[in-house]
Amino acid sequence: MSKINGRTVSSRPIVSGLKTSRRKKSVVPLIGVLTLLFCTALPAQEVTSESMTWREAWSQLDEAISLYDEEKFEEAGSLFRKLREEAPAGEFDVDVLRLLEGTSFWKAEKPEEARKSLEGYEELEQIRFRMQKRVIEGDANFSLGESTYNEATKDPSKIKPAKKYAESAKGAFESALKIDPGDDYSLTKLEKTLNLIKKIEELEEEQENQDQENEDQEDSEEQDQSQEQQQDQDQQSEEDQQEQVSQDQQDQNQEDQQQQDAQDQEKGEDEEQDSQQDSQSDQQSDPSDMTQGEDSNQEPTEDYSEEQAQQLLDTYDEQERRQRRQFLQRQSRSIPVEKDW
Repeated sequence: MSKINGRTVSSRPIVSGLKTSRRKKSVVPLIGVLTLLFCTALPAQEVTSESMTWREAWSQLDEAISLYDEEKFEEAGSLFRKLREEAPAGEFDVDVLRLLEGTSFWKAEKPEEARKSLEGYEELEQIRFRMQKRVIEGDANFSLGESTYNEATKDPSKIKPAKKYAESAKGAFESALKIDPGDDYSLTKLEKTLNLIKKIEELEEEQENQDQENEDQEDSEEQDQSQEQQQDQDQQSEEDQQEQVSQDQQDQNQEDQQQQDAQDQEKGEDEEQDSQQDSQSDQQSDPSDMTQGEDSNQEPTEDYSEEQAQQLLDTYDEQERRQRRQFLQRQSRSIPVEKDW
């Protein structure tokens, strides 16, 4: 047991130290971060809900260290986050809790949670802890960028998020190298990040070319469809015109036929009337025949009187005039007439 900031705290996790990840040798051992956490009297940079007492806070800190020591990194990260959000104000350095939280989630292979833990992170005074923050932030964004790039090969909508993660990782590793230009880990990860950005940009260019080809093809298909529609409209218009001409011709033929039928009917009626008149004329043209017929059946009569003779002459003249008029009518109908329709 030891006293830190006037309080008795179990020193077992601190003295024994915590294991560093075999994969991430550049990660600063947790004991240094904890020492900073316990030995600084900096006020908390975040407003907390103060939902726990200082005794509960220190008890849960000891539990979080134990979980970290047992490599239960995700549980440890969640507990460090809870302490950051709920511990009494000024009890711990919130920036250090953020670093512990982000480191735990990164070791738990939860890069998205690690990235969120380090957002808005105030810089620590000690260089090694600023370096620690840059490296974890870079690793988290690189991991997210790489996984999102793999998704982007099948889903183009993932290209922009992948590029955003990769650019963030690039910035983090460059910042780490500004702090320590000789850090081989940051230099190696920066090279990998630059290669990832190059692959993302190539995929982005390929997708843009594909989109342009698809757009050109759509424009060509729309143009072909428009031409086909125009041809169909022209063909339909021509068919409609032909149909209209055919209908007009049919109507004209029907009208001509009706007029011809009317003329034939009129002509037939005139001929029938002429025939009847000719028959009557023949019967009345020779009065002597009539008288002879009558005389053959009657006894001989006396000679016609002067008045009767005049009547016979008048009848004969009237019949002759009628026959002449009928003859002239037939002659006029036989003259061809030009149609003006």
